[in-house]
Amino acid sequence: MDTTKFRQQVLDALQPHRAALVDALRQLIAHDYPKEVERLEFTVFPYSFTSGWPIRAFFLDRNRTEVFVSEDEDSAYPSPIDPGLLETAPLYAQALEEAVLAAEPDSDPPRLASETTVEWFRGCWADADGADFRMHAEIAIHDDERWFDLMRQRWFQN
Repeated sequence: MDTTKFRQQVLDALQPHRAALVDALRQLIAHDYPKEVERLEFTVFPYSFTSGWPIRAFFLDRNRTEVFVSEDEDSAYPSPIDPGLLETAPLYAQALEEAVLAAEPDSDPPRLASETTVEWFRGCWADADGADFRMHAEIAIHDDERWFDLMRQRWFQN
């Protein structure tokens, strides 16, 4: 399988979750966060596609430190929903990545899946009225130097 077909397979695996993700994003966008939270950062974990949902939300302060709130002597996320966003079965089997590697040995299927997911997520953010969000929001691939600013709709690099 070539990389173009692989990317389409990733999109096909993501698409059934679009409505649920848009609903989750709307809840995050409408939520009244504690004043310490200044940004939402979504991270795509490249090696999670074969085990479950690959995107997680983080609630950060101005120093990019994760913010928690106290609830009954416990720490909790300052969020109306679980930061894992969705509970899903694996989006695809490991065999799909192996098929890409067999056809194109120099390819990086987890990275290709992650890049495809960031582009797909941008559309979900727009459908959830993300432009109305009153804080900073971005999405990045874990351990990557680049991130996509969801408010300015452009890529940045460290």
